[in-house]
Amino acid sequence: MINFNQSNPDHQRAADRFVAKHVHACASHLITEMSTLSVHSDELRDELDAVLSHVTPSDLAEAAEHACRAEGWTLGEDGPSSWLELAEDEGLDFEADYTEALEHWIVSADLARHLTERGEMVGEVCGLTIWGRTTSGQAISSDSVIEDILDHLSTLSPVWLAA
Repeated sequence: MINFNQSNPDHQRAADRFVAKHVHACASHLITEMSTLSVHSDELRDELDAVLSHVTPSDLAEAAEHACRAEGWTLGEDGPSSWLELAEDEGLDFEADYTEALEHWIVSADLARHLTERGEMVGEVCGLTIWGRTTSGQAISSDSVIEDILDHLSTLSPVWLAA
């Protein structure tokens, strides 16, 4: 088994090739402009919302737990089985932190699948597969989510890491 290692020059070249193959173009300006338009369908609004920001299930559960504990509530054997269920049953108003996309990229369906499996914001907007990237200021090939995908792929077939 070969683990992906960003400091290995061969692995970095492989990461750069992977990104060149699966990340097609920056769509940040397009998505930003589309999101500011006041005239668009509910379907387009939903598509845009999917790649602009999101809250993960773990963030939601954590926010519910924090709010319930602030009320002094605990989970009991006879009551709800989760903090989220308790908060909803009691009508407790709470908010989870939303993750906002800093950049938007048109990506391949294959990369979209891997990103979705890792909880990244991915959606279809006007027929384009868009990744809402939550990091900025570094090469995409250096993103931890890309490194995780490459590490996973290298355990399946280390051949693709060859220079």
